[in-house]
Amino acid sequence: MFNYIYKHFSKKYIIFFVIFLLSSCASEKVNKNDDLCKVYNKNYHWYRSAYHSQKKHNIDATIIMSVMAQESNFTHNARPGKKYVLNFIPWGHETSAKGYGQVIDGAWEDYRKQSTKWLQSRQNFDDVTDYIGWYLNKASYKLHINRKDSYHLYLAYHQGMTGYKRHDEKNDQKLNLIAKKVQRNSNRYQKEFKQCQNALWLKHWIYVWDY
Repeated sequence: MFNYIYKHFSKKYIIFFVIFLLSSCASEKVNKNDDLCKVYNKNYHWYRSAYHSQKKHNIDATIIMSVMAQESNFTHNARPGKKYVLNFIPWGHETSAKGYGQVIDGAWEDYRKQSTKWLQSRQNFDDVTDYIGWYLNKASYKLHINRKDSYHLYLAYHQGMTGYKRHDEKNDQKLNLIAKKVQRNSNRYQKEFKQCQNALWLKHWIYVWDY
């Protein structure tokens, strides 16, 4: 197939086609304070990823997006702070968390074992939205958390299943404030999404290559 393309099309058109494919997959920079419609319109494939994760795992896409916003501010290569020896020599990172969802190595391996997809990456938006939906669905079932309760779902995501069971909300005010921020962001995203959901759904169904 590639020999046929190379023989029948000039190098100029082949280069143009490759650039077009790469640009169509690129993501425009946004942050957690942006309107969700603005986020989706700048990166339409993000909407598709969040939408498919919602359908697959029965977790609202606005909750998935609010968790990701808090964890990485929609930054694909986010990492936690560095550790230092003698207070000035860099010595790795505080945890193994990385990527859009700040997922640690062990949790990511658990996800990969149950996934049918090859070569998942914590820097791939589609993979991470699927991971967050998968994890929150599991947390909802095992910890008896309401699927609409973004506050407690985030606590379970951040602390892990075992950590959530041990979590004492009275003694961890900082984390509670962060979870409340996620909850507020999720509620805001839900209101904003109503303003553009019809246009996004229409765009979704007319994309002939949608999966």
